[in-house]
Amino acid sequence: MTLADSNVSFIEHGRSNVFRFSERSTATGVRRGKPGVAIVGAIDATCNHLIDVCQHQGIYFRIFPNVSSLESYTGQPVLSLAIVVEHPSDETKRYLMSSLRQCGVQRTVLVGPSVGTIPYLIALEDGFDEVWPDALSAQTLKALVNKSWQTTLRFAKPVVEPVSAAHEIVLRPEACSCAVGSSIAYLSRSCFVVLQCLVLKHPEVVSRTDLLVALGKVVPGLDDRSRAVDMAIYRLRRQLSGAGIREIEIRTVDHIGYGLELEARH
Repeated sequence: MTLADSNVSFIEHGRSNVFRFSERSTATGVRRGKPGVAIVGAIDATCNHLIDVCQHQGIYFRIFPNVSSLESYTGQPVLSLAIVVEHPSDETKRYLMSSLRQCGVQRTVLVGPSVGTIPYLIALEDGFDEVWPDALSAQTLKALVNKSWQTTLRFAKPVVEPVSAAHEIVLRPEACSCAVGSSIAYLSRSCFVVLQCLVLKHPEVVSRTDLLVALGKVVPGLDDRSRAVDMAIYRLRRQLSGAGIREIEIRTVDHIGYGLELEARH
């Protein structure tokens, strides 16, 4: 049985259940890059609000204070959505759009012109997919970012790249162990349950509530006030690090939960 959405395969091995995680997709040469948001423009109140929204929603982002700073970006990970917080001049407009395409941007938003004004119409003609008025409330800006981000993800194209050798994470429930390459970590039961949840849900963020429910099956009596999830994550990070497993990174998404990321081997 293969869980295609999370690239996790489940294999019965004697009395053991072995979960194998691979960062490669089933299509040769095609891998979905970790998408993100490019925030282009000087650091001001609007830019700070955008940063807060991305951090709160667990969206990867990069800040480019000006158009020329896009030159130094390597293109990894791909930045699928660009939000430009100041209207580019005529001289930099074409260069901006070209540079954003090189970063993998598939949808562009301009913050500034009011709806119905001449600058608003010009922005649409210049190729911006959306134009948001300036001086938006934090709540409105959050709603617009979420809407545009979900639209971007829905229509984003797979990133075609040469597929490098991928590593695996092998979880053995009967031993509560996690193996990556030649490194093996023997985990406590609660830490193993948390890691298994993160692997099965990857690349999605797992809410604290879901982790609490999963932990409740092995540690009865937990309630919403319990810090069992935070402590399990803390111990899991220490146990993986202590076993020399550097490829697994557990990221915290404020007010939501935790997500799993894999670092390439060097």
